[in-house]
Amino acid sequence: MTNHQRVILGHPVTPPPPRRIAALLPAAVAVAILGFQIDRGDSPDTNERSERLRQMSPVAPAHASQIENDALSLDEATDPAAAQTFDLPEEGIEVAAVGDVPAPIINLKPLDPAAAAAPEVEPEPAVEAQRISVKPGDSLSGLLSAAGVRAEDWLALAKIDGDARRLRTLRPGESFDLVVDDDARLVSLAYALSPLESLHITRGPNESFLQARVERPYRTQTHQLSGTITDSLYLSARQMGLSDRMVMQLADIFAWDIDFERDVRRGDRLQVVYEQAYEIDGEAPLGNPRVIAVQYQQRDRALQAVHFTPAEGRAGYFNADGRPMRKAFLRTPVEFTRISSRFSKARKHPVLNKIRAHRGVDYAAGHGTPIRATGDARVAFAGTKGGYGRTIVLEHNGKYRTLYAHMSRFARGLRQGSRVRQGETIGYVGASGLATGPHLHYEFHVNGVHVDPLGVALPAADPLPKTEMPRFAAHAEPLIARLAMLAAEDTLAQATP
Repeated sequence: MTNHQRVILGHPVTPPPPRRIAALLPAAVAVAILGFQIDRGDSPDTNERSERLRQMSPVAPAHASQIENDALSLDEATDPAAAQTFDLPEEGIEVAAVGDVPAPIINLKPLDPAAAAAPEVEPEPAVEAQRISVKPGDSLSGLLSAAGVRAEDWLALAKIDGDARRLRTLRPGESFDLVVDDDARLVSLAYALSPLESLHITRGPNESFLQARVERPYRTQTHQLSGTITDSLYLSARQMGLSDRMVMQLADIFAWDIDFERDVRRGDRLQVVYEQAYEIDGEAPLGNPRVIAVQYQQRDRALQAVHFTPAEGRAGYFNADGRPMRKAFLRTPVEFTRISSRFSKARKHPVLNKIRAHRGVDYAAGHGTPIRATGDARVAFAGTKGGYGRTIVLEHNGKYRTLYAHMSRFARGLRQGSRVRQGETIGYVGASGLATGPHLHYEFHVNGVHVDPLGVALPAADPLPKTEMPRFAAHAEPLIARLAMLAAEDTLAQATP
């Protein structure tokens, strides 16, 4: 998708008048605040989605077949479509359109009653649009300066929080629209947050700036897909018609219940119901689809999940009983990889060549693969720890601790005492310390005792409150019935010669 859902705004560029020269003194400060380089799109965080798909495991060893890595590329720096990702709003299934995008702002000066009463005064002409495109190496302050925006407005823009902070992490290929008046003042700025929403910043009273989200009208349509696992989860899902983004959603939904290295088998069945946004009067899709109900069937169990937004709390996926799919801990800290060494009381160390206990699980993964926190936590340790190399220890509510070793580096800004959320990237796979190759060594401690991360019973998250259950049931029952219908159709299709 392209970021073309913007209000078109313009400006003429003229130098500031002499009386404002003194105001340019804060420019150096503005450059310090805003003058950093625009993200080039080649950081590990930028390419994390690509790395997650590249690391996706094939079916379990007994039925394994290798995924072709070149089919899994989602590099935002080379694939414009991948960069235009978007998740549908969290409120409900049917999303109502909210008005049209407002017309461009062409004059925000207060109306002069005397001038308005004089018929001979011509109205002030509209200012033409200026589209600012972001290129590698650009800085926000440099772009604003080149557009003729005065230094005072750079500083004011730097102080705006909320959605406006997104302007500080612009990526090459993005753009925004400016209106600048004859006095080099920033009148308005429009930037697309997603295919359906734009951020509008306008000059308000007392030379302050106001910001607001403007939603583009759209409609949603529900679709369904189903099929049988015949190869890896990724390749089978793609054959069913699921996009890379949707496969990632499935991986996130079942991250607590399915070990993608051991649990995926040929013959497993998958049913998916999803919604897609479209242009209000057309067939062009807007943004990415969102899974709203899914069922994964194995020989001995069936996992179901429904997307739901509680009245209080964040949206998520819940099973038919109203229990969140999200648990207190993720089963694995590195997605779609293989286990190279398991928990053992006696293992021959590959470097020391001695028999010693291996009190964790080793995950083989490529250098730089993102490592995620398996639960909400506080960073108890971040540094070098003997043979562990670069190590992070997370403390989870006092009772639980997790350890992540042999990292190549830590996530930017992470340090002892930092708070992290479940699934947040805390570092990247490496081979620091006593390691023969890149991998992650992961430990799970309960009350100070090492336990097998693959065998420990993970604590469940709290279910929906009873007051939410009637609304959840009304929302979930038709979706679960639809999944059951898809499963029955699959069974009938397989039984019919």
